[in-house]
Amino acid sequence: MAELDSRNYSEAAKLFGAAAYLDDLDSRYHYFSGIALSKDRRYKEAERALNRALRAEPFKASYLAEAGHVYLALGLPLRAKGNFDKALKLEANNKRAKEGMEKLPSDG
Repeated sequence: MAELDSRNYSEAAKLFGAAAYLDDLDSRYHYFSGIALSKDRRYKEAERALNRALRAEPFKASYLAEAGHVYLALGLPLRAKGNFDKALKLEANNKRAKEGMEKLPSDG
């Protein structure tokens, strides 16, 4: 967490990845690895990490919202919207999901 807080995203991703390898069942390691990878602009890797977190806890709004932001970065707005919608159904005031909805391209 210290590396993530210090914005040393590459090191944070490496450490969370190692933690996830050692304890694959703890979804938080995958989640924070995904955040660090996303901040490091390693979006495909971030997607994989967040999907592992979501496999363990598919109804966790924060995981869904972060995955939505990664899908936006990957140019997949429909998939992102689906994640934001699910997150907001689970947690109506989820800040990250609301931010993501504002970033979605308008339908014209």
